[in-house]
Amino acid sequence: HHPQTHLLTNLAKTTTTWHPHHYTHHHPQPHNPHPDLPTYPFQHQHYWLQSPQPGAGNVSAAGLDPTEHPLLGATLELAEGDGCLLTGRLSLRTHPWLAGHAVGGVVLLPGTAFAELALLAGESVGCDHVDELTLHTPLAIPEVGDVTLQVAIAAPDELGRRMMTIHSRGEGGSGGADVSASAWTRHATGVLSPAEDDDTASYELLAGPWPPVGATPVDLHTAYDQMADAGFAYGSAFQGLRAAWRYGDDILVEARLPEEVSGDAAAYGLHPALLDAALQGTGLLSLAGPGTPVVPHVWNGLRFRAHGAVSVRACLSTLGATGSAVCVRITDDTGEPVASIDSLELRPVDMDQLRAVSVSAGRRGSLYAVQWADVGSVPASGQAWAWHEDIGESSSGPVPGVVVLRCPDAGGGGGVGEVVGGVLGAVQGWLALERFAGSRLVVVTRGAVVAGPEDGSGDGVAGPEGGSVDVVGAAVWGLVRSAQAEHPDRFVLLDLDTGTGPDTGSDTDAGSDAGLGVVGGRVAAVVACGEPQLAVRGERVLAARLTRLQPSGGVPDREVLPWLSGGSVLVTGGTGVLGAAVARHLAGECGVRDLLLVSRRGPDAPGAQGLRAELAGLGAQVRIVACDVGERSQLERLLEDIPAACPLTGVVHTAGVLDDATITSLTPGRLRTVFAAKVEAALLLDELTRGMELSAFVLFSSAAGILGSAGQGNYAAANAALDALAYQRRMAGLPAVSLAWGLWEEASGMTGHLAGTDHRRITRSGLHPMPTPDALALFDTALTLDRPVLLPADLRPTPPLPPLLQDLLPATRRRTTHTHTTATGADNGAQLHTRLTGQTHEQQHTTLLTLVRSHIATVLGHNAPEMIPVDSAFRDLGFDSLTAVELRNRLGEATGLRLPTSLVFDQPNTAALARHLRRELMGDDAEVETPAQVALHPVAADEPIAIVGMACRFPGGVRSPEELWELVASGGD
Repeated sequence: HHPQTHLLTNLAKTTTTWHPHHYTHHHPQPHNPHPDLPTYPFQHQHYWLQSPQPGAGNVSAAGLDPTEHPLLGATLELAEGDGCLLTGRLSLRTHPWLAGHAVGGVVLLPGTAFAELALLAGESVGCDHVDELTLHTPLAIPEVGDVTLQVAIAAPDELGRRMMTIHSRGEGGSGGADVSASAWTRHATGVLSPAEDDDTASYELLAGPWPPVGATPVDLHTAYDQMADAGFAYGSAFQGLRAAWRYGDDILVEARLPEEVSGDAAAYGLHPALLDAALQGTGLLSLAGPGTPVVPHVWNGLRFRAHGAVSVRACLSTLGATGSAVCVRITDDTGEPVASIDSLELRPVDMDQLRAVSVSAGRRGSLYAVQWADVGSVPASGQAWAWHEDIGESSSGPVPGVVVLRCPDAGGGGGVGEVVGGVLGAVQGWLALERFAGSRLVVVTRGAVVAGPEDGSGDGVAGPEGGSVDVVGAAVWGLVRSAQAEHPDRFVLLDLDTGTGPDTGSDTDAGSDAGLGVVGGRVAAVVACGEPQLAVRGERVLAARLTRLQPSGGVPDREVLPWLSGGSVLVTGGTGVLGAAVARHLAGECGVRDLLLVSRRGPDAPGAQGLRAELAGLGAQVRIVACDVGERSQLERLLEDIPAACPLTGVVHTAGVLDDATITSLTPGRLRTVFAAKVEAALLLDELTRGMELSAFVLFSSAAGILGSAGQGNYAAANAALDALAYQRRMAGLPAVSLAWGLWEEASGMTGHLAGTDHRRITRSGLHPMPTPDALALFDTALTLDRPVLLPADLRPTPPLPPLLQDLLPATRRRTTHTHTTATGADNGAQLHTRLTGQTHEQQHTTLLTLVRSHIATVLGHNAPEMIPVDSAFRDLGFDSLTAVELRNRLGEATGLRLPTSLVFDQPNTAALARHLRRELMGDDAEVETPAQVALHPVAADEPIAIVGMACRFPGGVRSPEELWELVASGGD
């Protein structure tokens, strides 16, 4: 059903929280001493994919007629009975904007889409009026797989009216999984009729002065937050409600189709997301009592007067004594009629029905793996290049477009943290060199990734020469992936075979390189292909791609899980939220009878004794032990104390900590904090259990290590190292799987404080939270597959996509999307410059101010850009280091400019930032504004000095102006 809800004003905030060891957790614990860290997750840019035409293809060859409509691809006239059948397919892959319509955690086809289907069906048989449309059962859109729609129209009666039904059924996974089609489900029934020539609907109020005199504005600033609290999670495509007024007993609204879907408007009668936004005003009419969300149930007298509207006005009026229905009139923003609904009956949401629909729609989440695609031949390039060690800090001479940094490998004698710290220093130094802002740093490793036609063990893997994987180099990849997320187009990762390339001397002849000889003169050519992550294997240049796996069967066979070998299973972080969930699953679902749960506090950890009792009730013998698994002596004692009668047969390493910061703020100390719990503990577990007969060695890593995560360079590096360790063990014939988890819905000490705005930021990046049962089902399935590294996540990416995610789009859209992604910044900049050229100074400032405010609203989660103060400091608006980086990246994409990381805090407020962008874009044509002169007077030696302004950070660990004053007073530095 199409969800509507009251715009509630007194709803208590509800918090859904994420597990700490998954992708975009940029959240310090409340006691974190670092003031530059964010209190909510950084998000990448988020645009909705323009819906492709699902009916594309030669349907005529199958005896069908094409409809050229996004929801229905073909129509068939029945041979007998003068009936008609329309059909189409829906999925989040072909219609990703539908993911923004979720009720109670279930993605539903909106009721407005059923209205669109009914009118489309009627128009195909000359019935432009929907006398009645009754919605019966919600249609859930599964995360993976397609839904087939069928709209059946019966023969006309003596008055020309036709009965109509809308059915659907699931068709299994889009990747070709052998899943039988489900039974047909009836969702709606209706009656269609030819429209009368005259339209009795009245549109005068909407066609006159707007808004009408006497209309009272309604504050919509928190409208979508309130809807989300009530269970209606509207994505950006459905957040089109722009303004509302009370006018007597009526509600007047303005709605505009968000830009990311507005390109599809002409293909619809009235785009479902736009009609949805117009009807969201029904929540202001108090139709079902305070706090009760309602959805459309019965539509009567529905007609479209014009097609393809992008923005509309609407008047919503209650009908009848009970007020359970509304009359709706809709025009465009000039007052021309667009649609009318004589009566729309609404009813309260049935959450029990939604829960049943959620179960029938299947579990959320999929398993993904990194594969490698051949980029083809790499021609020679004349672009200038240089070794990183040769550029120094000189401010003279030509600036090469490519600079090559060679990373030490595992044979160099340095530990993982030491080498990663050295690369971090080089990366930070590189970002500080403004002279090289237009150049790319190519970080070269050897044997840091496993690249080949398949990413796994024993099924076509092309590992590095020598049959091993460099854990150190893999950690560097994780670090630089996060640097790429924070600083687009500044870094490239390039991995060579262990025998390829020169030594570390800077005077090596590039022409003597083995294979393609990409290090040196050919590296610029490889970089020119536009791929941020590359590997050279023999004569091939390969690019990383994430691919969704479609395991056959859907439910793992418990008989093949490794836990049936008996013995005890060690779970690190076993008293934490994630470790406890795994322990319950192992005891309750997998039949593990002996569990060894370790954590730093062991039995003294909160909830430990209750967990012990719970697991005992499931039939497991449980020992909870205090142990720092990153300390060799403690881990050795722990393993020695395992009874010989119940030997260790399985390890699940879930332990980990966060210490987040942007790349420029990371320190060796922060690296050590994260590496100790993740990497050092995993390496010790690997070393000290190699003589044991293990049947399972499971590492819980994070999608941050594969996808990159802004603000989590140390965490991404540590988890990428875990992935490499899993490869090492598998190549040595030992059991291992590393699970690079996406988001869980489990609450934790680190993430329990997140608010609704924070959650929406995370999902905008494409990662959606998985319920614990769904995540654990993926855990089981992963253990049945012969792959060392898997990424379990509910991943719904939206364009523009980085090359790593290109293969998650349908093949027909990959080329155009990739081209758009690589060229969009320059194209946007050129278009914006052309637009500004024809404007006055004042108009240019207004245009850029609107641009800046719109991106600020997106970054901070506001619904009304025009309400962003233009004269407030960015710190006062809520910006921190990560949100400042995101705003810089978004504005860089929108303007085509290379902007510094400090852009936001270099400017005092929004208006100043708009003026700065104008000067950068328009050059000498822009007016240079002279700051007001301030008269200064001599200051007496004993006169107090007031600190009235600060830049983006306090020095010396200071967290507030009061602490700064104390530092100054004490003579500290």
